[in-house]
Amino acid sequence: MLEAAQLIKGGHSWPLLGFGQMDFGDPIQWNRDPLSGRVWPLHFYADIPMWHSDGSDIRVLWELNRLGHFLTLAKAYVVNRRRGTAEEFFVHSKAGVSRIPWAGDRMELCDGGCPAQHKPAGGFCDFPDVK
Repeated sequence: MLEAAQLIKGGHSWPLLGFGQMDFGDPIQWNRDPLSGRVWPLHFYADIPMWHSDGSDIRVLWELNRLGHFLTLAKAYVVNRRRGTAEEFFVHSKAGVSRIPWAGDRMELCDGGCPAQHKPAGGFCDFPDVK
Protein backbone atom coordinates (compact mmCIF):
# COMPACT_ATOMS: atom_id res chain seq x y z
CA MET A 1 0.00 0.00 0.00
CA LEU A 2 2.83 2.44 0.80
CA GLU A 3 4.44 1.62 -2.54
CA ALA A 4 1.14 2.29 -4.33
CA ALA A 5 0.82 5.63 -2.51
CA GLN A 6 4.35 6.53 -3.60
CA LEU A 7 3.44 5.77 -7.24
CA ILE A 8 0.44 8.09 -6.91
CA LYS A 9 2.51 10.83 -5.31
CA GLY A 10 5.65 10.49 -7.39
CA GLY A 11 4.29 9.51 -10.79
CA HIS A 12 0.54 10.20 -10.82
CA SER A 13 0.07 6.54 -11.60
CA TRP A 14 -2.50 4.07 -10.22
CA PRO A 15 -4.63 1.16 -11.46
CA LEU A 16 -7.98 1.97 -13.04
CA LEU A 17 -10.94 -0.29 -13.89
CA GLY A 18 -8.86 -3.44 -14.34
CA PHE A 19 -6.76 -1.82 -17.09
CA GLY A 20 -3.69 -2.01 -14.85
CA GLN A 21 -1.37 0.76 -13.76
CA MET A 22 -2.03 3.94 -15.74
CA ASP A 23 -0.07 7.19 -15.92
CA PHE A 24 -2.30 10.26 -15.68
CA GLY A 25 0.31 12.92 -16.49
CA ASP A 26 1.75 15.86 -14.65
CA PRO A 27 -0.36 17.77 -14.03
CA ILE A 28 -3.20 15.27 -14.09
CA GLN A 29 -5.72 16.01 -16.83
CA TRP A 30 -8.95 15.06 -15.09
CA ASN A 31 -11.08 15.37 -18.25
CA ARG A 32 -8.76 13.33 -20.53
CA ASP A 33 -9.79 9.73 -21.15
CA PRO A 34 -6.67 7.73 -20.18
CA LEU A 35 -7.40 5.01 -22.75
CA SER A 36 -8.25 6.99 -25.89
CA GLY A 37 -6.69 10.36 -25.06
CA ARG A 38 -9.98 12.17 -25.84
CA VAL A 39 -10.47 15.33 -23.81
CA TRP A 40 -14.11 15.43 -22.76
CA PRO A 41 -16.01 18.72 -22.25
CA LEU A 42 -17.13 19.87 -18.82
CA HIS A 43 -20.86 19.47 -19.43
CA PHE A 44 -23.75 18.09 -17.44
CA TYR A 45 -23.49 14.28 -17.50
CA ALA A 46 -26.80 13.73 -19.32
CA ASP A 47 -25.67 16.01 -22.16
CA ILE A 48 -22.58 13.93 -22.93
CA PRO A 49 -22.72 10.90 -25.26
CA MET A 50 -21.60 7.70 -23.50
CA TRP A 51 -19.03 6.81 -26.17
CA HIS A 52 -17.62 7.84 -29.54
CA SER A 53 -16.60 5.85 -32.62
CA ASP A 54 -12.91 6.31 -31.66
CA GLY A 55 -13.45 3.93 -28.74
CA SER A 56 -13.58 6.57 -26.03
CA ASP A 57 -16.09 5.92 -23.26
CA ILE A 58 -17.09 8.59 -20.73
CA ARG A 59 -17.57 5.94 -18.05
CA VAL A 60 -13.79 5.39 -17.90
CA LEU A 61 -13.34 9.09 -17.19
CA TRP A 62 -16.14 9.06 -14.63
CA GLU A 63 -14.37 6.23 -12.81
CA LEU A 64 -11.13 8.23 -12.75
CA ASN A 65 -13.04 11.17 -11.28
CA ARG A 66 -14.56 9.03 -8.52
CA LEU A 67 -11.10 9.46 -6.95
CA GLY A 68 -10.68 5.87 -5.83
CA HIS A 69 -6.96 6.47 -5.39
CA PHE A 70 -7.78 8.73 -2.42
CA LEU A 71 -8.35 5.58 -0.34
CA THR A 72 -4.75 4.49 -0.98
CA LEU A 73 -3.43 7.93 -0.03
CA ALA A 74 -5.57 8.02 3.12
CA LYS A 75 -4.47 4.55 4.25
CA ALA A 76 -0.84 5.41 3.63
CA TYR A 77 -1.24 8.59 5.65
CA VAL A 78 -2.72 6.65 8.58
CA VAL A 79 0.24 4.24 8.49
CA ASN A 80 3.15 6.63 7.96
CA ARG A 81 1.79 10.08 8.96
CA ARG A 82 4.00 11.64 6.28
CA ARG A 83 3.09 15.16 5.33
CA GLY A 84 3.72 14.49 1.62
CA THR A 85 1.01 11.84 1.50
CA ALA A 86 -1.60 14.22 2.89
CA GLU A 87 -0.37 17.07 0.71
CA GLU A 88 -0.82 14.94 -2.43
CA PHE A 89 -4.40 14.25 -1.38
CA PHE A 90 -5.08 17.99 -1.08
CA VAL A 91 -3.32 18.78 -4.35
CA HIS A 92 -5.58 16.28 -6.16
CA SER A 93 -8.70 17.57 -4.37
CA LYS A 94 -7.97 21.18 -5.20
CA ALA A 95 -7.13 20.37 -8.83
CA GLY A 96 -10.35 18.40 -9.14
CA VAL A 97 -12.51 21.15 -7.72
CA SER A 98 -10.87 23.90 -9.75
CA ARG A 99 -12.07 22.29 -12.98
CA ILE A 100 -15.73 22.32 -11.92
CA PRO A 101 -17.28 25.53 -13.28
CA TRP A 102 -20.16 25.59 -10.78
CA ALA A 103 -18.02 24.97 -7.66
CA GLY A 104 -17.14 28.64 -7.32
CA ASP A 105 -15.65 29.49 -3.97
CA ARG A 106 -17.57 26.87 -1.99
CA MET A 107 -14.37 24.82 -1.78
CA GLU A 108 -11.95 27.45 -0.51
CA LEU A 109 -9.23 25.87 1.55
CA CYS A 110 -8.99 26.57 5.26
CA ASP A 111 -5.66 27.46 6.84
CA GLY A 112 -4.80 23.80 7.42
CA GLY A 113 -5.38 22.80 3.80
CA CYS A 114 -8.74 21.11 4.31
CA PRO A 115 -11.62 21.97 2.02
CA ALA A 116 -13.71 24.45 4.00
CA GLN A 117 -16.85 22.32 4.11
CA HIS A 118 -14.82 19.50 5.73
CA LYS A 119 -13.50 21.79 8.44
CA PRO A 120 -14.75 20.42 11.76
CA ALA A 121 -16.39 22.57 14.42
CA GLY A 122 -13.72 24.74 15.98
CA GLY A 123 -12.02 25.30 12.63
CA PHE A 124 -9.20 22.78 12.99
CA CYS A 125 -8.04 20.70 10.05
CA ASP A 126 -8.51 16.91 10.28
CA PHE A 127 -4.86 16.45 9.24
CA PRO A 128 -2.98 18.12 12.11
CA ASP A 129 0.48 17.93 10.55
CA VAL A 130 -0.59 19.59 7.29
CA LYS A 131 -0.13 23.30 7.85
